[in-house]
Amino acid sequence: MIVDDKGKKEIDLSAVEAECFRVSRLYSIVWFGYDPAAGGSFMAQRLRKNNVSMKEMTFSATNLTAMATSFVQVMKDGIIECYEDPENRLRRDFGKFNIEHRPPSNYKLVAISDEFGHADVGTALVIALPEATTRMEGWATMTEIFVQDDAPLTKKEISDMPPELRDIYEMDLGEDEYEDEEDLY
Repeated sequence: MIVDDKGKKEIDLSAVEAECFRVSRLYSIVWFGYDPAAGGSFMAQRLRKNNVSMKEMTFSATNLTAMATSFVQVMKDGIIECYEDPENRLRRDFGKFNIEHRPPSNYKLVAISDEFGHADVGTALVIALPEATTRMEGWATMTEIFVQDDAPLTKKEISDMPPELRDIYEMDLGEDEYEDEEDLY
């Protein structure tokens, strides 16, 4: 966060851009969705020059409906789990969403602003949901193909993971699973 000349907090867009570049390389991200408003197009141009795939996600009626219906689908089906961040931003942002029906058949997620902001983190996730849910169709059959062994990972397998992947893996471990943590590293 940076503070403007009037004391208002702003997102540090150069930090966002650097993080997009970093995680694109680290996790082989297929594409980042972005809102072309508020300078998103300029950031997308710079990232494309660095071979980061960007996909414009305008807030058209078609995209808004896809975002709203995919959000409802993943929540209703229990497909998505919120990570636990110290500020609880994602859960708080999801709580700000209301769904408006726009006849004849369009829907829109509307985020209510409050003292914590305008649901930017939740909106960022929702922008990617239509593509993610499309890619997840048939996921059960894909896991049968790729998951050969569903046994818990060994300490060696965990210690051999890249640190970023290990952090993600360990987010779901309970405290009782850390009893021999010093043996991992």
